[in-house]
Amino acid sequence: MLKPFDPDLVDWLMESFRDQGIDVRTQTNVDAIERRPPAIVFAPPRMARPARLM
Repeated sequence: MLKPFDPDLVDWLMESFRDQGIDVRTQTNVDAIERRPPAIVFAPPRMARPARLM
């Protein structure tokens, strides 16, 4: 993720995401995107619960 950026910066950013409860998944597909105010929900295949974008 973010290949053109400094690896240390990417590591810091990914750690910050995890600390905030943001689960970043790469190399996957999205089956659906739904608007459920105040969030946008991404539903990847075979995932126990959908991801939310606030």
